[in-house]
Amino acid sequence: MKVVSIVGARPQFIKLKPVHEALVAKGHEHTVIHTGQHYDHEMSDDMFADMGLPEPDICLGVGHNEPPQQAARMVEALEREINGASPDCVLVYGDTTTTLAGALASSKLRLKTGHVEAGLRSYDPQMLEEVSRRVADRVCQLLFAPTANAVANLEREGLGKRARLTGDVMLDAFLAFSPKASALEFYRELGVSKPYILVTLHRAENVDRPETLRTILENLNSVSEELPVVFPIHPRTMKRVAEYGLEGYITQRETMRVISPVGYLRSLSLLLNCALVITDSGGLQKEAFFARKPCITLRDRTEWPETLEQGANRLVPSACRLAEAIRFIIENPPDVPEPGAFGNGNAGMLIAEAIGEA
Repeated sequence: MKVVSIVGARPQFIKLKPVHEALVAKGHEHTVIHTGQHYDHEMSDDMFADMGLPEPDICLGVGHNEPPQQAARMVEALEREINGASPDCVLVYGDTTTTLAGALASSKLRLKTGHVEAGLRSYDPQMLEEVSRRVADRVCQLLFAPTANAVANLEREGLGKRARLTGDVMLDAFLAFSPKASALEFYRELGVSKPYILVTLHRAENVDRPETLRTILENLNSVSEELPVVFPIHPRTMKRVAEYGLEGYITQRETMRVISPVGYLRSLSLLLNCALVITDSGGLQKEAFFARKPCITLRDRTEWPETLEQGANRLVPSACRLAEAIRFIIENPPDVPEPGAFGNGNAGMLIAEAIGEA
């Protein structure tokens, strides 16, 4: 069977790895199309090399643009490339602009399409990812749900017959790469001592408003007096820091260690060795749960309600409350449960088997 996977952003590269290995093991011919949504070298090429993935078969090089224009360019290019590949099945991953464009292009060509990580809902209509995942679930015939909650969401929307509970492919990757990542002890290369806080930040509501970004950075600086902060800074965030004249907040303290984005293994190494995660990323709040690390998510809701169990993940929508939340968790560390809700680490193989049977 010929299968085409469409990816374009860092979280999708992680999700691709277990699926690619399982498809190859099952004897399927697998073609990977990279839209170029993530145009930064460290956030794309390094990830493929880090995870031992072969280079994409087709690179569209769409690059950065506003989401509507980016999606339009992707759909046009993807329709042409998918048509040329003549696949039996197309796979899209997650909830990015690439996901939306891939699902629309494949459905226009009337091809069997699967959505890996289907059924997630934040119930925030202003969230671009929520639009992408809902549209993808509507037009895809195979909905690979990572959790029972995701299946229940699809059932409520009348999509239950298309849903298959597979577990989470990111758990597959986490389990496979954790031993090697843990041994790296990358934090030592940065000159950072344990315990430390790992921070990522990129969402528009946090970085595109000068006062919000300033408040977050002020809070991080304050806390870094007590615990070092390691902050792999997203290109979007770095751009906003420069635009708003906030460079002083990321350079004035040695305990505020701001670094360029790193590949999967180094990122996972930082996670496994940290004391606390602060993020607005859907993927990292989930990986923190896998690693049994407490997490503060700088949002007012999450598509991963499983991570909220026993206070493992705490939603903090107000930037001015960040330092308070950090100190509370440090003084009252939660007992993070095992990630059983996300499967057994064999989601990639279950997806490959389902494609073969469909």
